[in-house]
Amino acid sequence: RDSVLLEGDGHQPNAEAAGRTEAAAAASADAPLELSTAPGTCGHIRVTKRGAKDISYFARKILISSAARRRHVSSKALRAFIRVAWTTSQAVRPAGFNLRAVWDELSETDEDSVLRRAAQTDLKWWADFCYEHAANGTALFPQGSEEMVLCV
Repeated sequence: RDSVLLEGDGHQPNAEAAGRTEAAAAASADAPLELSTAPGTCGHIRVTKRGAKDISYFARKILISSAARRRHVSSKALRAFIRVAWTTSQAVRPAGFNLRAVWDELSETDEDSVLRRAAQTDLKWWADFCYEHAANGTALFPQGSEEMVLCV
């Protein structure tokens, strides 16, 4: 199987330098994607094991913070999570759908955002996300594309 990692700017989300906040670590995470072009398939793109683990970890940390602070979370951390999770949208079809409520709760003016039930539900979906998740992976080309004819 031929695989290539698409790693964005190469930051490592678990390599925190002294003094960096968790939000800064989340902001630097780039959820690497794996591109597979195995023979006999149309190819697929999916989030790597490490990327899936990091996204799940960040979602759980935000949910824990929300529970401890009566649904209030840092807007900076929430913004960083959205950015990290959105990088998976090429490989995870429902990424945008499962970020919509979180995005709606993001406060652009206040230091804290308040998470309503829908946003918490979306974050729980991301907290359960893993490499083996049914939503992880998208075909690069639709089935039967090898039979398509290009007319010019």
